[in-house]
Amino acid sequence: MLMNVGPTSYGTIQPIYEERLLQFGKWMKINEEAIYKSKPWTTQQDNATNAWYTMQKTTSGTNVYAILLDWPDKNYLYLNAPVASSSTSITMLGYSGYFSYSKVQPSGINITLPVISFSKIPSTDAWVFKLTDLKI
Repeated sequence: MLMNVGPTSYGTIQPIYEERLLQFGKWMKINEEAIYKSKPWTTQQDNATNAWYTMQKTTSGTNVYAILLDWPDKNYLYLNAPVASSSTSITMLGYSGYFSYSKVQPSGINITLPVISFSKIPSTDAWVFKLTDLKI
Protein backbone atom coordinates (compact mmCIF):
# COMPACT_ATOMS: atom_id res chain seq x y z
CA MET A 1 0.00 0.00 0.00
CA LEU A 2 1.36 3.39 -0.95
CA MET A 3 0.37 6.20 1.40
CA ASN A 4 2.70 8.81 -0.12
CA VAL A 5 3.57 10.45 3.21
CA GLY A 6 7.04 11.66 3.92
CA PRO A 7 8.83 14.20 6.05
CA THR A 8 9.38 17.77 4.95
CA SER A 9 12.89 19.04 4.22
CA TYR A 10 13.05 19.91 7.95
CA GLY A 11 12.41 16.31 8.94
CA THR A 12 8.87 16.83 10.23
CA ILE A 13 5.57 15.38 9.11
CA GLN A 14 2.82 17.86 8.39
CA PRO A 15 -0.07 17.71 10.91
CA ILE A 16 -2.67 16.61 8.34
CA TYR A 17 -0.53 13.60 7.38
CA GLU A 18 0.21 12.84 11.02
CA GLU A 19 -3.52 12.79 11.73
CA ARG A 20 -4.19 10.43 8.81
CA LEU A 21 -1.37 8.09 9.83
CA LEU A 22 -2.72 7.97 13.40
CA GLN A 23 -6.24 7.25 12.10
CA PHE A 24 -4.90 4.49 9.87
CA GLY A 25 -2.96 3.00 12.79
CA LYS A 26 -6.11 2.98 14.92
CA TRP A 27 -8.06 1.27 12.12
CA MET A 28 -5.30 -1.33 11.64
CA LYS A 29 -5.21 -2.11 15.36
CA ILE A 30 -8.88 -3.12 15.17
CA ASN A 31 -8.85 -4.81 11.75
CA GLU A 32 -5.35 -6.25 11.40
CA GLU A 33 -6.50 -9.87 11.16
CA ALA A 34 -8.22 -9.06 7.85
CA ILE A 35 -4.98 -7.61 6.47
CA TYR A 36 -1.88 -9.28 7.93
CA LYS A 37 -1.24 -12.84 6.68
CA SER A 38 -4.39 -12.65 4.56
CA LYS A 39 -4.71 -13.67 0.94
CA PRO A 40 -7.15 -12.78 -1.81
CA TRP A 41 -10.40 -14.70 -1.63
CA THR A 42 -11.98 -16.31 -4.70
CA THR A 43 -13.89 -13.05 -5.22
CA GLN A 44 -11.90 -9.84 -4.84
CA GLN A 45 -14.67 -7.23 -4.99
CA ASP A 46 -18.39 -7.65 -4.49
CA ASN A 47 -20.38 -6.26 -7.41
CA ALA A 48 -23.47 -5.77 -5.24
CA THR A 49 -21.80 -3.36 -2.83
CA ASN A 50 -18.53 -1.57 -2.25
CA ALA A 51 -16.92 -4.45 -0.35
CA TRP A 52 -13.53 -6.06 -0.86
CA TYR A 53 -12.64 -9.56 0.30
CA THR A 54 -9.65 -11.18 1.91
CA MET A 55 -9.32 -14.59 3.55
CA GLN A 56 -7.17 -16.29 6.11
CA LYS A 57 -6.77 -20.00 6.72
CA THR A 58 -6.59 -21.01 10.37
CA THR A 59 -6.38 -24.32 12.17
CA SER A 60 -10.15 -24.22 12.69
CA GLY A 61 -11.04 -23.37 9.08
CA THR A 62 -11.11 -20.43 6.70
CA ASN A 63 -12.21 -16.93 7.63
CA VAL A 64 -13.42 -14.57 4.93
CA TYR A 65 -13.34 -10.83 5.57
CA ALA A 66 -15.63 -8.39 3.78
CA ILE A 67 -14.11 -4.91 4.03
CA LEU A 68 -16.96 -2.48 3.59
CA LEU A 69 -16.09 1.03 2.40
CA ASP A 70 -19.62 2.50 2.52
CA TRP A 71 -22.12 1.92 5.32
CA PRO A 72 -25.48 0.84 3.85
CA ASP A 73 -28.46 3.20 3.93
CA LYS A 74 -30.77 0.35 4.93
CA ASN A 75 -30.72 -1.96 7.92
CA TYR A 76 -29.14 -4.79 5.97
CA LEU A 77 -26.00 -5.49 3.98
CA TYR A 78 -26.32 -7.67 0.90
CA LEU A 79 -23.17 -9.54 -0.13
CA ASN A 80 -23.44 -11.34 -3.45
CA ALA A 81 -20.41 -13.65 -3.33
CA PRO A 82 -20.51 -15.60 -0.03
CA VAL A 83 -22.52 -18.79 0.28
CA ALA A 84 -23.49 -19.52 3.87
CA SER A 85 -23.48 -22.97 5.40
CA SER A 86 -25.66 -24.09 8.30
CA SER A 87 -22.88 -23.14 10.73
CA THR A 88 -21.78 -19.79 9.27
CA SER A 89 -21.30 -16.99 11.77
CA ILE A 90 -20.82 -13.29 11.12
CA THR A 91 -19.16 -10.70 13.34
CA MET A 92 -17.70 -7.24 12.83
CA LEU A 93 -14.12 -6.73 13.95
CA GLY A 94 -14.00 -4.38 16.93
CA TYR A 95 -17.68 -4.94 17.82
CA SER A 96 -18.97 -7.58 20.21
CA GLY A 97 -21.75 -9.89 19.22
CA TYR A 98 -22.94 -11.80 16.19
CA PHE A 99 -24.98 -10.52 13.26
CA SER A 100 -28.01 -12.41 12.02
CA TYR A 101 -28.29 -13.13 8.32
CA SER A 102 -30.43 -14.86 5.75
CA LYS A 103 -29.31 -16.90 2.77
CA VAL A 104 -30.07 -15.70 -0.74
CA GLN A 105 -30.35 -18.24 -3.54
CA PRO A 106 -28.30 -19.31 -5.43
CA SER A 107 -25.58 -17.35 -3.65
CA GLY A 108 -25.27 -14.40 -1.36
CA ILE A 109 -26.35 -13.35 2.09
CA ASN A 110 -28.31 -10.51 3.66
CA ILE A 111 -26.72 -9.41 6.94
CA THR A 112 -29.11 -7.67 9.32
CA LEU A 113 -27.53 -4.52 10.72
CA PRO A 114 -28.76 -3.51 14.16
CA VAL A 115 -28.79 0.11 15.25
CA ILE A 116 -25.29 0.66 16.62
CA SER A 117 -24.58 3.71 18.75
CA PHE A 118 -21.78 5.94 17.52
CA SER A 119 -19.73 5.20 20.65
CA LYS A 120 -19.78 1.45 19.94
CA ILE A 121 -19.07 1.43 16.22
CA PRO A 122 -15.40 0.48 15.76
CA SER A 123 -14.64 2.84 12.87
CA THR A 124 -16.01 5.70 10.85
CA ASP A 125 -14.09 4.98 7.64
CA ALA A 126 -14.34 1.27 6.80
CA TRP A 127 -15.82 -1.76 8.54
CA VAL A 128 -14.71 -5.39 8.41
CA PHE A 129 -17.20 -8.25 8.64
CA LYS A 130 -15.73 -11.64 9.51
CA LEU A 131 -17.55 -14.58 7.93
CA THR A 132 -16.65 -18.01 9.27
CA ASP A 133 -17.53 -21.45 7.99
CA LEU A 134 -18.75 -20.45 4.52
CA LYS A 135 -19.26 -22.98 1.75
CA ILE A 136 -16.05 -22.64 -0.24
